Amino acid sequence: MGSSYFLIILLLNFLQLLYPSVSLPLCTDSRAPLPQKTPLTFCPYNGTSCCSSSDNKQLKNQFDAMNISDSGCASLVKSILCAIKTPHEREKM
Repeated sequence: MGSSYFLIILLLNFLQLLYPSVSLPLCTDSRAPLPQKTPLTFCPYNGTSCCSSSDNKQLKNQFDAMNISDSGCASLVKSILCAIKTPHEREKM
């Protein structure tokens, strides 16, 4: 009987150790990604993101200033720009 209580307490302690080790993806400023109120127009992230709509507009302006004519290269540069701003999203690419 005493050994079963010991095993239960040991199991509960083990479960408590697992919880702090579960990490959330963080943005570069160490905050958690926030849900988007409006969909982003440039970076294709829906749901939660580190990128705000003003950041998204800034990335689009930077991309447009590059004036890339090749569609394959443009797609790659767009992915890189969005991933640099929101490293949390790199795993989804």
